[in-house]
Amino acid sequence: MSASNTSTPDRFEQAIDILQRCGDFAHGALIEAVRDGKINLVFAGPRTAALPWGRIRKSHKPVLIVVCDDDDLATGPAGWRFAKKLTAWARGAIVHGAGAKREHYQLAIGGAIDCRQFLVIDCASRHVDNWLELLGHCFALAVLPSDGEHPVADVGETVH
Repeated sequence: MSASNTSTPDRFEQAIDILQRCGDFAHGALIEAVRDGKINLVFAGPRTAALPWGRIRKSHKPVLIVVCDDDDLATGPAGWRFAKKLTAWARGAIVHGAGAKREHYQLAIGGAIDCRQFLVIDCASRHVDNWLELLGHCFALAVLPSDGEHPVADVGETVH
C-alpha cells in the first residue's frame, strides 16, 4: 500500500521529479506525505480492480485513497466496481471536480491525519453530485471550477 515499506528516499524524489517534469506540481504533496511517514496512500484503479482492503484495515497510519475518475472515461461512481464500499469506508472526503492544485491535496493530507480514513475523488465536474450522494454519511468537500467544466486548463476555482 505505502511505498514507504519498499522504497528508498531516492525513489520518492524520483517520483516527485517525474511528476514535476510532466507539469504536475500538485500530486507531489501526496508523495511527500508518504515519504515523511504521515500517511499511507492508495491510488485506486482501474475501475474494476480490487483494492487492498486487508492492508488498508491493518494500517497503523492514516490512509488516503485517491480515485482517478477524471480521465477520458470519467464514468462517475456507476463505473467503479467498489464505489459504494469505498465511500462507506471514508470518514472524510474531497470530491475534486476541478484542476489539480497542490493546496487541495495538502488539505486532503490534513483530512487523512484528522480522520484516518480519507478519500479524494478526482472526477469530471459533471460527476461531483453523483459522488457526493454516496458520501452523505461523512464530511465531504466539493471543489469545482469557477467557470465551465473540468477537465479544463488551469483556471481559478471555487471551494464549496
